[in-house]
Amino acid sequence: MDKLFECREMFLQAQGFSKCAELVRNEGIECSTSVIVNYAFACEVYLKSLLCFYDISFKKKHKLRDMYDLLSKKAKEYIKLYAFDEYGSWDTCYLENISNAFVDWRYSYETVGIKRASMQIKTGFLIALNNALRELCTNEFFGISYDKFRRINFEQK
Repeated sequence: MDKLFECREMFLQAQGFSKCAELVRNEGIECSTSVIVNYAFACEVYLKSLLCFYDISFKKKHKLRDMYDLLSKKAKEYIKLYAFDEYGSWDTCYLENISNAFVDWRYSYETVGIKRASMQIKTGFLIALNNALRELCTNEFFGISYDKFRRINFEQK
């Protein structure tokens, strides 16, 4: 299979999870767990598509921090700056906080007692990371901004 085609397919799947989270969030529906899980999974697939694109080997795991750490310095700087502009700050502890969100939050109902009550996540940072990864993917895989990609692919229908 063509590598660029594969990366684009991964991107489109991540985009689907991202759009689901965005739709629920924008409708004001109280489904915070679903929003977190969908954004976290979108970030995971965006990261895996970038690693594939850059020919970087990675283990099939869910930790966002581990995948982010494998990226080039240039890619990490792009993501940091974009997320910083959107969220207002960047700290590796924020990335660590959301790193295992997909696993932790999709089964949060299994967590009991004090641990469940203390589960917290920086949702704004998760969304900013999602948007930064999505932007980098569209730049790399399509040579355009996400805004232009969205206009071409979603507003013409």
